[in-house]
Amino acid sequence: KLYASREVLKTSGDKPLPRQGHTAMRVGQTAEILYFGGQIEPNHRCFNDLVSFNATSNTFSTVSSGSGKPPAPRAHHTATLVQGRMFVFGGVSFYEVNGADSSTWRNDLTLFDTESRTWTEAPVSSESKVPSPRQGHTATLVGDKLLVFGGFSDEGMASSELWALDVSPSSEDGTFSWSKMKIDGDAPSPRQGHSAVLLQGKYYIVYGGYGVGFSTLRDVHVVDLSAKKPIWKIVRSNHEEERGHGNWEGTSATRLRGDEDGALAILGGCEFPGRKCKEGEHVLSVLGYDGTDWTWRDLEWRSKYENLPRFGHTATVLPGELNTTIIVFG
Repeated sequence: KLYASREVLKTSGDKPLPRQGHTAMRVGQTAEILYFGGQIEPNHRCFNDLVSFNATSNTFSTVSSGSGKPPAPRAHHTATLVQGRMFVFGGVSFYEVNGADSSTWRNDLTLFDTESRTWTEAPVSSESKVPSPRQGHTATLVGDKLLVFGGFSDEGMASSELWALDVSPSSEDGTFSWSKMKIDGDAPSPRQGHSAVLLQGKYYIVYGGYGVGFSTLRDVHVVDLSAKKPIWKIVRSNHEEERGHGNWEGTSATRLRGDEDGALAILGGCEFPGRKCKEGEHVLSVLGYDGTDWTWRDLEWRSKYENLPRFGHTATVLPGELNTTIIVFG
């Protein structure tokens, strides 16, 4: 059995405004977490601020870029650490024009160097196809590829596309290249607001979200990317179905270590379109894999902070031998 406890941290410094749809990225094996963008309700105002959180001193500070232009304000984008740089892709910007709400959907790629603290716009090869503008997608680093799955397009449709960005720029002109991947099997249906995580260095897992008809989803799909011919499979847990996390979107899925083979911690989420958030003792679920079976692990709370319903938040695992401490924001 696993045990969990929650603590509301007392923080100091330049605390960011409340938000959802932002991103959180831990800088390597340090205790620094970078938060970028997001939006505030109910007016959907978007941000493009970059905020640093020191998880040792519990202190926030605003990051001032040395040079370069940060991405436009946005929410529901992705930000992924790749070789000391943060890759920011996609998202949607909400703003007001002449008193009316308007939005811009994005498929741009911008890099932030965590050492020099500078932004650069990533050039994409003119010969490369590019994912359409989207929000609510996921981006997961797998080797030298950044896998982008799903999202909601500017055409008003959920996507089931899987794209791969080669994170090493061309040696000839310094451009980046995208390619569209095709994997057979029981692939995830079109969706946004889902989670995607790489487990044990080879199992690419997609969970939940909401899709066609705006129905919330509870399915878990996995593909072994180390296989000679990768095939999508639907996870069949050895627990009864109701032990799973349930039908939710806007969850966070975080890879834990400390178990023999690793596990995923799935936190929060809400039903769409009612926006009823997951609450109670099952606000956190843990899915483990022992090499043979996928199992929803038994979890017992040991604190009074278990009832904190939320969606569109971020969850970041701190470095350490066990990697079992998660910082939740927003």
